[in-house]
Order: sequence, then structure tokens, then C-alpha cells
Amino acid sequence: MRTVFATLVLALVVVSLNIASASTGRTLTVFHSDQNWIGFNPSRTIWANLVDAGFTAAEFVAYVDHARSQWARAGIHTLMVNDRPSASIELFGGSRVALEQLESRLVRRSALAYVVSHTQVGTHIFGGRPIPNFRIDLMRIYVPRQPWY
Repeated sequence: MRTVFATLVLALVVVSLNIASASTGRTLTVFHSDQNWIGFNPSRTIWANLVDAGFTAAEFVAYVDHARSQWARAGIHTLMVNDRPSASIELFGGSRVALEQLESRLVRRSALAYVVSHTQVGTHIFGGRPIPNFRIDLMRIYVPRQPWY
């Protein structure tokens, strides 16, 4: 159970390849930064979907709420929405079988988070070179229940 919880928290913070630092770049809350790009999500709206009975509804809500509170402590405040098209973060939870049918890249991973859509909106200077600054328009996160690989 702790592994599931830890994976959800990690998946919500990880964007694609590297861990994000929750810092402020000018007026924008940063979701992801490394030596090659900076990404931020201005709306920070989350739509969560429990695909099947992999989790109980109460467990899934508790995991999502705890992850959101971790983000809030890091300065990233999110808003839950009921309408999927209005969300910039789509979170799917359920059994491994059901989620792997939705997203084949999840196979042999404990969880998956990736950027679906982003737009370059400028650059910052990092280590004396320009680094692209991207607005993350949509990301998807998949958090399966057991078994773990």
C-alpha cells in the first residue's frame, strides 16, 4: 500500500524524464526543469478517473488528495475539475490490466507520467545558454494497482 502511495506522489511530481523542482520562474510556477528545458502548467487543473476496481474509490481519492497537498506545500496549487476537456492534468488509476490497455507504455513500469502537449513560450538563460521555456498544456499520469514490476 505504501508503494502505491509513494508511486502516486512520485508520478504526480515527475514530468516525463526528470524530477521537477517546484520553484517560481518569474511569475510562473515551474513543474519541470532540467538542463534542456523548463516546463510550467499555468492552469494546474486535474481530472481524475478511476478506471476499474483496482483501487477502492476512497483509496484513490485519498491518494490524489495527499499528492495535491504535497504539491501545495511545494508551492504548486491545483484545482480538481469534473470536466476532462478543461483539465491540463489527466490522472488515471485502476488495475494494471485495465491501465495497460489504455496506455501500452505503462508495461513493465510501476507508473507513468508524460507530457502530451506543450508549447514553447520563451527562453531562460541557464549556465550561459538559452533553455526553452514550455507551457505544458496536457499531461497524463497512470497509476496502477498491484502487481508492481
